Amino acid sequence: MLTPNSNPLRSPIMSVSKRPGSPFWYIQFQYNGKSYIKSSKTTDKKLAIKLETQWRSELIQQQQ
Repeated sequence: MLTPNSNPLRSPIMSVSKRPGSPFWYIQFQYNGKSYIKSSKTTDKKLAIKLETQWRSELIQQQQ
C-alpha cells in the first residue's frame, strides 16, 4: 500500500515477470484500483524495469 511519503513510481505492487513460452518481460502493476499489464517487448530485465517506471509515470501525468 502506498503511504503519503512513498514514491508512486516504485511501489511494491509493481512487478516485472516472464510468462511461460515468452522471451519477453511483462510489466504489471495496479494504480487507482485498476490493473495494468503489457509486454515490455524486451528480453532485458533492467530495460523492462525502466519501461515499467516510465509507463506508470505517464499514466500518473495523464490523470492529473
